[in-house]
Formats: sequence, C-alpha cells, structure tokens
Amino acid sequence: MISDSLKHFRYWQRHRHGKRAICPRLVVEIQRVFHLSQGSAGARTLAQLVTKSGIPLSRYLASKAMNTLNLVSKQPPKLKNKNRGRKHGLADNVLDRQFNVATPNTVWCTDVTHLRTGGEWRYLAVVIDLYARKTVG
Repeated sequence: MISDSLKHFRYWQRHRHGKRAICPRLVVEIQRVFHLSQGSAGARTLAQLVTKSGIPLSRYLASKAMNTLNLVSKQPPKLKNKNRGRKHGLADNVLDRQFNVATPNTVWCTDVTHLRTGGEWRYLAVVIDLYARKTVG
C-alpha cells in the first residue's frame, strides 16, 4: 500500500511544469497555516509553522510559495533605521514621575501608536493635559 505522502509526491512529479511547481500537499499546508494566522504570517513564520506541522519548509521556499499563491502578509514591512549608530538626543526627565499637576496647561504628555485601518497602517499621536487628564490634541 502506498502512503499518502508518496501519492502526493508522484502526482506532483507528473504534473509539475518547470522548477517553480510546488508539491500539492505543501500548497495545502501553506494555505491552511496562512489562513489560521489570519493572514499575518510572513515567510519566516510560515516556514516555522509548516515545519512544526511535519513538512520541512525553508523561508526561501515559503516566500516563493507565497508569491506563487498570491498570499500577502498583513504585517507592515520592517523599516531600516537610517540613524543607526548615531547618538539620540533624549529629553531630560523633568517630571521625575510626579504626575500630579496643580494648574491646567502646564504639563502635557504624548504618545504615538499605529493602527491598521482598511488594509493600511495609520499613525495616531495623542497629547494629554495631565491636570485635567483630557486629550488636548
């Protein structure tokens, strides 16, 4: 009796077209894992998850398979830091964790985050007045 893996391999051998053909069993597993990750897995993560499920997969083959299957990760690409190696000018810690303020509009704090909206990443910067604990900008 021939195992399922061998059947898939023989089918793949008969139906491949050039070097770019990917084993059907691998295609099914890649699609399954990608959809389980809700589209957030990139080539490296996809390769790790498929390998853990029992089918060895390199990140290079995962990347090639993602391109062939038109699978695009929802994760934003990592940006290169242009200021690598330079000293950063950090602001002095003038609050020293004293967040109780006596008068309005004397101490403002800010934070920046990114949100995914409609397939794109947007940045949100918020300015808070520490006296009223309300958003001012």
